[in-house]
Amino acid sequence: SHGIPHGVFERLICLSVAHSASLSRSNPTHIAKPELFKNFGSVSFGQGNRISLLHDIVGKSFTMYSNELKHAKTNFNIVLAMLRKLNGDVMGHGLHWDIWVEDSHEGLLVSYAEASAKQISPWFEAEDNGEEDNTCEGLDIESFLQNIAE
Repeated sequence: SHGIPHGVFERLICLSVAHSASLSRSNPTHIAKPELFKNFGSVSFGQGNRISLLHDIVGKSFTMYSNELKHAKTNFNIVLAMLRKLNGDVMGHGLHWDIWVEDSHEGLLVSYAEASAKQISPWFEAEDNGEEDNTCEGLDIESFLQNIAE
């Protein structure tokens, strides 16, 4: 594996901070300031909803953590949309990746395809679990990403 090209992780952090700032404009008291370091960033995606991105330089990968299980699926989809946008706009679709998610029952990482096949929660669970994630209600991530590129 070749790992993440130089600058991709940093751009992903920048997009995450820009997303947080766009949420902050509509609800300034519910968005915490980002915490940014060389290989790590913790960014608010809504009240009580933070993602953390950790760049493993040695393993040439990065990991996304969601502080609340009920926001994990939404946060993952937002970060994945950002990564796809970076891949198209900056990397000429040359970036390829493997996705692993945590099986919270087993405490193990499983491939995204296996998680889909097994409908592993929270990544593929039905939306009627009573813990609806409203953090991104009304958010059009495609529109947001389009505006970032311009």
